[in-house]
Amino acid sequence: MKQNTNTSKNTKKNNKIKKNTKLRKRTYKKVKNHKNTINTINTKRKIGGNGEDEPPTTTLKREREGNDNSVNNDNNKKVKTDNPIYKFFYQKRGILSDDAVIIKGISSRQKLIEPTNFDKDEYGTFIHFLKMYIKQPFIRKFLVNKYNPKIPYGMLRIGYANNSDFITKIIFIKTLLDDPEYNQYDFILDIAVEQDENGSGHYCSLKREDGEIEYMDSDPFVYNNESHPEFTELISKYNNPSNMYPDNNRCKSDYKYKSSIQNINKFDYFCQSWSLLYMTIPGFMDLPRNINYNNKTPILHGDIEKQIETFPLYIDNFKILISFWITLLQENGSELNKLINNTQFANWKSDNIIEELNRIKIYIDELISNETMTLEEKYKEYEEIINSYTPVFTMFIQK
Repeated sequence: MKQNTNTSKNTKKNNKIKKNTKLRKRTYKKVKNHKNTINTINTKRKIGGNGEDEPPTTTLKREREGNDNSVNNDNNKKVKTDNPIYKFFYQKRGILSDDAVIIKGISSRQKLIEPTNFDKDEYGTFIHFLKMYIKQPFIRKFLVNKYNPKIPYGMLRIGYANNSDFITKIIFIKTLLDDPEYNQYDFILDIAVEQDENGSGHYCSLKREDGEIEYMDSDPFVYNNESHPEFTELISKYNNPSNMYPDNNRCKSDYKYKSSIQNINKFDYFCQSWSLLYMTIPGFMDLPRNINYNNKTPILHGDIEKQIETFPLYIDNFKILISFWITLLQENGSELNKLINNTQFANWKSDNIIEELNRIKIYIDELISNETMTLEEKYKEYEEIINSYTPVFTMFIQK
């Protein structure tokens, strides 16, 4: 989902960056005795997706590993151990994305500066690049294969409707869903849906696990109304995961979800992280039970009063997402560091990414705890610092 940026603000930012790419430092008041709320991972959600205070029931899929009935089910065994989709994915590797996706605006031979070289003024740019890092096909493939190894995984990047490969990719998805040779077998497919010629768009996931198909759109206002009618026709009949969207799963109304995670606040441009992480890394930090949901009333981007009101709930979600990223990097740092060699992210060692994420977490805690600022002022500062990024990426390459 494309971020809105303010061109004039970004131009001013660019003028402040020194030629050696070391970014100027901005000072902030440090607040004493601020309370770090990230340790609330095991507490109840403040607002329930089902309109209640109690969290939704944990998905049964997390319990199936130890379920004797599933082990004794011959069909389930076949799905997990004799899956022709492994071969199908291998045969179609020219359609699927496996290698690095080059950062637009930077020569493929150039590398980003180290994560720790982004100061507070450019936290938004760091997060922008971090999302690119996390969505790199080779990174995703490694993580999904590790945490969900029994299901074939692939990433498909759908281009524009006039792209020569578009119909081929639609047929690829249709084959997985409908072809008798494959339609009884499990798979996970990340889908990057590009919506315009600038490459903007969003990520979603399509999964069949134990015979059950789920589709998670990264934007509840887009679901069932994708930019490509052919793609919409394929996936619109499938529900989003009930744990993440307990209400109005396939509603045809103008506002697709009255109870959801993504539209709790307009700042949640990290929506693809929820779909890619939740649907493909089962049980990890039990996201559905610990994140905040919008409660029954869709909040439009233009409703500034409501946006400010829900800002603290969004911040709690964002900090949980940061903790999610940090844990993944801590558990897989050495492997990920090897994978990024000879890519534009070669300088992005896991320890350095973690260090910068911790700085951002501290900054957010200080901002939210600052008793001298109103909630509206905090909202506006966050919008300036983290919700925007400098689009001239050449300012952030290694010199």
